Amino acid sequence: MQASIFNATERFFAPFQMILKIPVYQRNYDWNKNNVKRLLDDLHTVIKTKEHHFLGAVVYLESTNSDIGLPEYLIIDGQQRLTTITLMLQALKDATVDGDAFTTGTIESFLINTQSPSQEYKIKLKPIKSDNIQYSALLKHDNSSCSNGISEKYNEAYLICDDGYIDIDEDNLPNNLVKVVTKNVFGEEYKHIEPYEKEVRIRYRIDGELYTVADIPKDKQSQIIGRLKAISNM
Repeated sequence: MQASIFNATERFFAPFQMILKIPVYQRNYDWNKNNVKRLLDDLHTVIKTKEHHFLGAVVYLESTNSDIGLPEYLIIDGQQRLTTITLMLQALKDATVDGDAFTTGTIESFLINTQSPSQEYKIKLKPIKSDNIQYSALLKHDNSSCSNGISEKYNEAYLICDDGYIDIDEDNLPNNLVKVVTKNVFGEEYKHIEPYEKEVRIRYRIDGELYTVADIPKDKQSQIIGRLKAISNM
């Protein structure tokens, strides 16, 4: 075994073809909200300070995949962190879907083997079987196959990448309201529009929990109701 310090982005998420394989004997992806939040907070600090961050030890075996000849990393330790980072990347890509093609294309190259001749190895990360069903569905935007676990952590990352809490531009309220109300999030069950004394709050219910995404001034309530009626053809 050889120990070394390396740049995780360049080693595991560089825009070249590779396979990150989680062996069958590893446990399912089971990071909780505190784990994910801590990593997100660390990344936020890195962005602000521009300092290096120690991601932690990652133990892997490097080989060549016999099916298509791509470099393959068998992840012995560190799969929880690497899986979470890929979820963050997918959330960032989806949150910038209306942005420039270069940005979304660059993020996609971290997640997809674009030149792989085999559909089986198009997605770089290959979790264990039960997780792989959710993970593949998530990257393909197939909401029917997503459930708790991987999709839940994706939602948390998505809400943060998409500013988490949306500042409403009062001068363009109707269009902003359409954005908030029509936004689709994996695992979303309902959208709540809640009138309070000083504001109208919009929250998403995701996997049984409520996430606040916007507070709109109370004096805009009638405008909100009118716009919602227009959207609903009422």
